[in-house]
Amino acid sequence: MVKHVLKMHWKCQGCAQLNIKYASPCKQCKADKTAFQAQRVKNQSDKDNAFKRVLKPRTGNLDGEVQLRQLVSSTSRSYKDRNMAALRIAADPNLAAAAEKELKKDFFADKTVEAYSAEVKFYEEKMKAGGLSPWPLNDKKVTKLVSILKVLSYRGAKGYLGAVSTTNQLLGYELDDVGKFAMRMARASVGRNLGPDFTVDPITLNLLNKVVTQSPLSAYRVLVLRLCVVGMFFCLRPGRLVVIKGWRTHY
Repeated sequence: MVKHVLKMHWKCQGCAQLNIKYASPCKQCKADKTAFQAQRVKNQSDKDNAFKRVLKPRTGNLDGEVQLRQLVSSTSRSYKDRNMAALRIAADPNLAAAAEKELKKDFFADKTVEAYSAEVKFYEEKMKAGGLSPWPLNDKKVTKLVSILKVLSYRGAKGYLGAVSTTNQLLGYELDDVGKFAMRMARASVGRNLGPDFTVDPITLNLLNKVVTQSPLSAYRVLVLRLCVVGMFFCLRPGRLVVIKGWRTHY
């Protein structure tokens, strides 16, 4: 059961009480694992949105990509060789498509791709929930999206509008005059009357002392808590925090 618990990360109440090394998972564990795998497949499909499909299509002309890499690697830096290679790419549809794919990969920075993908996914989900096809974008869809963002006080609403508008253009669509007017009015509205910024209660030394003294924490958990305080104070990412030199010598 240890192997099952550690490797599969699934256990039910009955399995948790067993400690047999190679015990097979119970029916509940198998059902949980199946449900987890189905959800993972669904989550993977949910991540696919119009923005990513345009920039990073899952399928493509693999032969053209291989040929393009071979052509580029065998081309010297001389003007004559690069000119001949450019003519070959322009004349060969497969090479031209592969070159276009390479161009699209760097349209946006990686962080921008992540942000736009999440925002476009949000938009597509809300349009489908309302019985609308997300694309092409029009004035009604702009108004529907922005009204949701407005009433829920999304401070990054303009970012959502930018992501959706950019994706609409990448897909080859263009807003008409009515849609452009709706977009302009929406941008003006989402920036007004948002109220004060959302704040949370600060984590004080007194609060941390209560956590350490009143909770039955082991020495290692206290160390982890202290690392979290250091990370929050210096705004360190978790990956940077765990490689700080010297902290392991205190455990």
